[in-house]
Amino acid sequence: MLDRKERQKAMESDGDDHAIWLITTSDLSLLLLACFVLLFSMSSVEKGMFSDSINSVQQALGVGEGSRIVRLKDEKVGSVVDEVMYRRQLVEAQNRLYAEVRLFAQSRGMSDILTGSSEDGKITLNMPAGVLFEPGNDSITPEGRKLLQHMYDLFVRHPDQDINVRGFTDSSPTAPGGRFRDNWDLSSARAINVLRTLLDMGIDPHRITATGLADMNPLFPNTTEENRARNRRVEFVLERQIMRDNK
Repeated sequence: MLDRKERQKAMESDGDDHAIWLITTSDLSLLLLACFVLLFSMSSVEKGMFSDSINSVQQALGVGEGSRIVRLKDEKVGSVVDEVMYRRQLVEAQNRLYAEVRLFAQSRGMSDILTGSSEDGKITLNMPAGVLFEPGNDSITPEGRKLLQHMYDLFVRHPDQDINVRGFTDSSPTAPGGRFRDNWDLSSARAINVLRTLLDMGIDPHRITATGLADMNPLFPNTTEENRARNRRVEFVLERQIMRDNK
């Protein structure tokens, strides 16, 4: 049996353990709170709210002179917020443009031909290669040229968009002894010919590039003729030109 002093000593020892546990838990809770405050402030891009949130977290963590945590300067916070705001505005503008593209395709009777997506500020427009080229060939057909005229009419309305023309094939090898060594040659030649056609129509050469990607990044498994036809395509990737003052 423990005497009174021994029992009191044991209780005091247990109390110290509980105190340590409570301190650890409170520290963890405070860090979690700081994390959620930061996430909330970054999702709402008002400068005042962001700065106030940063200051609140720093005060809660006991940040001051001599602290190991470096206080963010006001101008640095403003720069981060400006970047977030700019990125959000860019994505919203590209989404509006994509909605316009869909209406444009519908007005020109191209809804079944021109498909695409808008993701993180990048618009990808997809056109089957079969409507532009004969099988295994890189020469643009008369019908294909008419379709590219529609694309030109769309692109000149938005001179702030850079255009990357991407050519894709399926996984079937090119004909032995033909003009094209492999699918890389074929996809590149098709992309370049689309680029040259748009240049001849008047597109600014500084805003357009061409890329051949062969059978990379297929939309569907190359297991059926229907899927292979879908994978043979030309993509127009639109990205808004970044114009910043150099300081």
